[in-house]
Amino acid sequence: MKLNSEQWGHILEAVGVFDQIRIGRLRWAGRDLHVNNAQVKSLGQEFEFSFECSRDLWKKIEVGETLKKVKLEADSGNYFISDLYIRRNAHPTFTCYSGNIHTEGYTKSVSFYYRLLIPLDRKITLRYILNAEKADLAEESIQFQLVSDEQANSFLLLQSATKQAYREFADKTFAVINAIAYLTGHFAGGYGYYLAYGSRSMLEITHINRREFRRSIYSLYTPVYSNPFGTIRDRRSSNRYYNRGLLRPMNESEFSKLVLKLLDVPNFTAALLLIVESSTASLLYMPTGFAVALEILADIVKPKKRDSQAPIEKEIAKDIRLEMKDLIEGFTDRMTQEAHTIINKRIDNINSPTNRTKLKAPFVYLKINLTEDDELALESRNKLLHGMSFDIDKKDVKALEEQGRVLHEISMRLYTLLSMLILKWVVYENYVVNQAKNQLEYNGTKIREDHYRKV
Repeated sequence: MKLNSEQWGHILEAVGVFDQIRIGRLRWAGRDLHVNNAQVKSLGQEFEFSFECSRDLWKKIEVGETLKKVKLEADSGNYFISDLYIRRNAHPTFTCYSGNIHTEGYTKSVSFYYRLLIPLDRKITLRYILNAEKADLAEESIQFQLVSDEQANSFLLLQSATKQAYREFADKTFAVINAIAYLTGHFAGGYGYYLAYGSRSMLEITHINRREFRRSIYSLYTPVYSNPFGTIRDRRSSNRYYNRGLLRPMNESEFSKLVLKLLDVPNFTAALLLIVESSTASLLYMPTGFAVALEILADIVKPKKRDSQAPIEKEIAKDIRLEMKDLIEGFTDRMTQEAHTIINKRIDNINSPTNRTKLKAPFVYLKINLTEDDELALESRNKLLHGMSFDIDKKDVKALEEQGRVLHEISMRLYTLLSMLILKWVVYENYVVNQAKNQLEYNGTKIREDHYRKV
């Protein structure tokens, strides 16, 4: 995939044209919209379009409206704006925004050879985390690399040698981007350029589809880091891991399995993005986000034929339900119909497994050993999802600090447990960073555990 200087220069020149558009003519057949001198300003993630209009045109469009497929005629060429959102007006000027623009003649349903170029606000660091340049899928590979221009601006570049429609390529690259985001803590968002090529050689760009993405995410936490000197502050412990050669980054085969899981397993993408997002939140929200992600994974990571998690045998539970319902019938004249229905529903669910059992199930299935502190973190699920109480009126600084420490420990334990669960599921056979140990000891809390945990 390595590009020579000429190819890289050609790509930068092609996408740079978008940011150079200053004035254009807007045409929209839907309501006979014609604006001859729209001012165009690049804001990074999106473009701002401002124009003055006549009283007649003023009556045709409204603030809050989104115009579809608006043609933009500029000196550099003709483009189509997929969705132009009218955000405000100050008569006679309208101001509109869009981050989704493509060259004239481009159609998503037509198959091309694709590259995706994403400008990065910060450089993604793969060293010590991921040793791969591609994800091998069922019938193709999605290659990726980090590149930079002469001004040291960083980019993430992805491509496939398989001809395909836009949606197929977009879904596959999104899975790769999410996998990289989970491993590095850096979600490459903002916007990107889908470069469409007519030939497999990918020398001449046929069309460009510039798309707005969700905003970038930057987290301090990573599940894998093979340089112990970067995670452990105790030199002797760092040397022990380093000298024994215990740690390694994720390899290409393991990374491919992670990407395939993202493509094939419903809700797995949501779980991973929730972990990355929650890891940037305050301690009031971080552990709750991790607990929700764990609930999602508990319904994903399971055997095809799951053993019963019910507390008692099925036949015994059936007899208990019948006895309880018979007993309730004797009180029907002393309760409302609504109350009767509610109680019967609760009796029907009397043999349901506890939340704690459900959360432990994937760890049991993958044979991941849990410590007492791990189990306490899992048991915090109910408090986290239903709101932990904080008595801040007394302004007891020590009490608040202790509450913060508890939330921090729960957060780091849940993050580590999520790391073990996900990486063992994708068959990563090495060690994950024990964030509970590393982060809490940095803040003065002693924990008798290893700095890394084997999966």
